Amino acid sequence: MESIKGFISKKQIEIGQQNRLLESLPKITNPNNDDKDSEQQSKIAQQNTELDALKDSLKEKEKSRETLTSEIEELKQFKKKVELQEQSVEEFLKSHTEEAKEYNLDINKILKIKVDFSSIEEKILNSEKELEKINLFIGTVESTKARSADSNNESIVYKIKLLTKQLKAETDKLTGEEKAYQQNEQRKKSINEKIQELTGVPENPSLESLGFYEKEKEFINVHLQQLLKEKRKSRRAMLPHEIPGLLSP
Repeated sequence: MESIKGFISKKQIEIGQQNRLLESLPKITNPNNDDKDSEQQSKIAQQNTELDALKDSLKEKEKSRETLTSEIEELKQFKKKVELQEQSVEEFLKSHTEEAKEYNLDINKILKIKVDFSSIEEKILNSEKELEKINLFIGTVESTKARSADSNNESIVYKIKLLTKQLKAETDKLTGEEKAYQQNEQRKKSINEKIQELTGVPENPSLESLGFYEKEKEFINVHLQQLLKEKRKSRRAMLPHEIPGLLSP
């Protein structure tokens, strides 16, 4: 419980730091009349929206890559366990062959082992293929050799770099006041996104977010305690039946 309280305190401090950063930003108003964006600003806003969508997609793919990588490693470890068990049985057969012969018995007929790794290997292969697709989509260094020059523009990392470059070029066309306003708005957006990341979505908070640790705390304080209480109550109700005469005078 103490560790969860510590995590909650740490996240609250980090969120507080971001809020102070947000409050420290200068108050810059839109230099255009009626707070309407200029055509150039609107174009930049659209590009920022597209860039955010690409970054969100990249995050999702990176999560999928992490899950697949973990799954592949776990499958390989499981296969290794089966292989070790197979070796153990083979060693047993060898070490007891002569003993079985003393009774005119064939140890290999008494104990047989049949191992079929095809399903595990198929699962590993399919996961590795899916992982390679994700790497190609993301545009990782690991997938460079497998990716042709023509397909480089399909990489999401490439698209992000290209759009970022275009965005900078468009931003450079703004007037000094427009640029200051635009940069300040982007800074606000970035800080708010960080606060959201640290806080977590209430319905489904991400791991290591404040919401996640608060749900863990709630589970321990409320649900787990209730489960333990019900368990003790059930146990007490069963005691007289389990230990005859326990409650007899």
